Amino acid sequence: MKAYRITQWDECHENHEGRKYQRLSWYAKPNSFEGVSFRLLLKQEDKNDLYAGWCLLLDMASKGPRGQRGWLVRNGKPLSPLHLELLTGFAQGLFERALEFFSKPEIGWLTQEDYPPSPGVAGESPGNLPEPPAGAGKPPGYSTVPVPNKTGTEVQKAPTDKNIARAREEETAGGKNAVLASRTQFAALQRQVKDLEQRADELTDEDRKILQQKQALLRRLGEKQARGEF
Repeated sequence: MKAYRITQWDECHENHEGRKYQRLSWYAKPNSFEGVSFRLLLKQEDKNDLYAGWCLLLDMASKGPRGQRGWLVRNGKPLSPLHLELLTGFAQGLFERALEFFSKPEIGWLTQEDYPPSPGVAGESPGNLPEPPAGAGKPPGYSTVPVPNKTGTEVQKAPTDKNIARAREEETAGGKNAVLASRTQFAALQRQVKDLEQRADELTDEDRKILQQKQALLRRLGEKQARGEF
């Protein structure tokens, strides 16, 4: 099932204080009027309606319970423009235009993603390990770009000492970055589990399921760390 999600909800619209509460009566909103996406918004003839629609989408995304904030979802179902009209009193057409505009790749303020996300909440995937570095598993020094030989047949470039040295440097750097990212995500997951465990008395059934998933993931990652895999 696809649903709209505020792309930078966790980074821009909720802080550590807000995450303490099951329901919010307020949320954080940056007061910057800069950036390429905002300038593209200002070029639209209906910029006033678009900005009003964006603020309303943020308002609606903030009303979900903890773990679902940032998503345009109610009771596990995506909110349509008609739903948004019924809930806010603003015209359906306003939301149709806002959803279409802000989900454009060049704007990027909204995305349509699978709901519910797995694992994690509100679009987070703290336990996912990073993708392997580019070129992992390929012989060092070989170019991935085919080049024509004299007969016109495409062949791979032969390795050179310089190419091999550069490839090994890149592979080493990529491996170090992957390890650092994995350790950072593992630490973040530990903090999330600890925070949920400390608030065990106030967790909803859904929160408890999320906690169980995170605890299981944390155990698996702990085993990988013990084996020296990151």
